[in-house]
Amino acid sequence: MIKLAAFTIKDFDQLIAWVDSNELLITIAGTYFSYPLTTEQLHKYLNDEKSYSFNIVDTGTNKVIGHAELVNMGSNTLKIDKLLIGDKVQRGKSIGGRKAIADNELAEGATEPERESGRQRQFFEFAGSLFSVAISPASSVVRVDELRSLRALSYDRVRRRVEENLAFRWEVVEGEGAIDRPHDQTVNFMAPAEPGLARVRVTVSQGDVERKAEALITVTRELLPQVGATNTEGSGLPGYTFESAPGESWRSKYDAARNVIVVNNGHRDFVYAARNKSLKLSGVSLR
Repeated sequence: MIKLAAFTIKDFDQLIAWVDSNELLITIAGTYFSYPLTTEQLHKYLNDEKSYSFNIVDTGTNKVIGHAELVNMGSNTLKIDKLLIGDKVQRGKSIGGRKAIADNELAEGATEPERESGRQRQFFEFAGSLFSVAISPASSVVRVDELRSLRALSYDRVRRRVEENLAFRWEVVEGEGAIDRPHDQTVNFMAPAEPGLARVRVTVSQGDVERKAEALITVTRELLPQVGATNTEGSGLPGYTFESAPGESWRSKYDAARNVIVVNNGHRDFVYAARNKSLKLSGVSLR
């Protein structure tokens, strides 16, 4: 049996080695490429927004034995193209034909719609290569000495979730605090004993592709009622965080991209209000 895995920059050399003649290149790709195949051509191919390229993997050995592309033709239709069984030992065994690719997609991807729905079968749901990363929640508030769970969300070019062949590296790049299990997809931020603002960064890599994202965490001794975390994949009541901007005139502002209210804790009014607990709580509503 076979499965499909994302085709990335680290697979370029293998595909180039398989395509050892002009005749073979024309057979699998027509005039899309020119012989000899080069990394420059493959970079352009990998960045084609209508193309989804994959390795064909033998599930028995977990070895990459070929290459396949699916092209978005519109109207929920994808065309199988650039199909190649690179391992010559496996050629002619019908393990990488178009039917096998489609059957594999139905087995491991989306379920087939009901016949009565009248919709054309949409069999391709595999993600492409890594294109962007976000942290959920993007902004949150935590009490001193407590934990806040953070998760890295990886996407391909069309916002499908990428989950295979990823490496993670978390770090606190500003403020105090620590990260446990810094190489996992989901981690805990351990808040320090003193209030403050922390900026956390995750670096996600897939082969030679590397993407980064950041999140803001406000560490406080008290939590205002009905304040929630801000998630990248949701909406609702905004959360809040602090930013020190003592030279700016604004007291607070709404960040629509992160659905969060940013409070200027460097403003002179906030500094004055912070001296009194009741004034500090009401200071969040300053405009």
